Amino acid sequence: MAHALDDHHQGLGGIGLRPGQAEEAVEAEVELPEGYRLQARLTRAELEALIRPVLERTSAACRAALRDARIDRVGGVVLVGGTTRTPLVRRHVRDLFGMEPLADIDPDTVVALGAGQDRTALELLATASGGRAYFVEDVRELPATVMREASRVAGGRTVEAPFAARPSAHAILNGIDMTRPPRLGGYVVTAARSGSEVVLSSHLGDPLLAVWPRGLGRVGVYTGDLHSAWSSRLTHWGGFGQLFRQTVRWTSRRLDHPLLHAALRRVGGELVLEVEAGDDRTRPRPLDVRGTLRAPAGRSLELLFEPAGPGRYEAHAPLREQGTYLANLSAKSSDGTLDGALLRGFHWSASGEREPRDADVALLVELAAMTGGQVLEPGATALPPREPGFADGRPWLMSAALAIFLLDAVLEGVAGSLAAAWSRRLVAGPLEQSA
Repeated sequence: MAHALDDHHQGLGGIGLRPGQAEEAVEAEVELPEGYRLQARLTRAELEALIRPVLERTSAACRAALRDARIDRVGGVVLVGGTTRTPLVRRHVRDLFGMEPLADIDPDTVVALGAGQDRTALELLATASGGRAYFVEDVRELPATVMREASRVAGGRTVEAPFAARPSAHAILNGIDMTRPPRLGGYVVTAARSGSEVVLSSHLGDPLLAVWPRGLGRVGVYTGDLHSAWSSRLTHWGGFGQLFRQTVRWTSRRLDHPLLHAALRRVGGELVLEVEAGDDRTRPRPLDVRGTLRAPAGRSLELLFEPAGPGRYEAHAPLREQGTYLANLSAKSSDGTLDGALLRGFHWSASGEREPRDADVALLVELAAMTGGQVLEPGATALPPREPGFADGRPWLMSAALAIFLLDAVLEGVAGSLAAAWSRRLVAGPLEQSA
């Protein structure tokens, strides 16, 4: 019956199944093209007779694989795929390997392990469904992988397994030898928030050390609990001291970077922020520029910077409140060699008195005519031109030095005469009293 359907009908509209007595038979109703229907009854014995040749060919392939791998006995058999629910398949596997197969889990959700897994297909499937594909070299890593995914779904549990941290290109790691990265024993499962930068990640891709801007400052979070046994090997790692210092310095410093320049100006009802990287000696480089603008009332606005030229970026923000605006800006290059921050302020009084205007040329001409002045041409100066000259000042300096010398001599002589007269008077006084 099945062969007749395959040969004469290329498409089937649908199949309806009705179980028979004790599930030993199944009645099938098949919708054929052009409105025809086919009803048939298939017993378990008939089904087993149809699939037995396929099982025999599968068994021959399994024996050849064991023989080529020089394996006499396997440790266990896991059934994968929905067809392994068939009792004949399970009996056949038991007879082939001499043991009961593992059949107490859903065969449609079993993880495949071995050289035959289709990595490309699994990666494409994970990407298309919004998930992630994991490939392990050792079966003992599977429990940690499963626990990690279960922790993610449960909303923040822990992963406890030895692993090496994976570094990224970040300024915090500049100058630190990461050829032998630190090892950890576990961490709290979390996800990187939007706008954050992951400095260190786990073997499963979870963030271990992440940083991000917050208000006018920066925040850093470490998920491995620095004082726990998880981080004991990290704290004894040779680069831990430098890593700790640079993390603290990066999250706390507010010094302007010498290669970053920022300017704020008002254009109409908007505040335009410009960030420029580089100088006359360095080439402009692509940057990831981010910023937060704090308004006078305290609300914060995320700034969206877009390229406006080589090494120059612009962002626009509305001016709605009078007062002082504070802009916290940061720029980072893709290779991590440039990572700086800027803090700039702008005060808006909403008064038209201080707004820049063009010069009133007509009024200036009228004032010049009334006061006897003149209107200067562009580039002219109000002072009359003078030819540069040289005057010898040595005679004047010598005369001044001589006058000072003579004045000093006269004052010294007068002071000596007064001192001698005062001494004689002091001596004569006691002699007159004794006489």
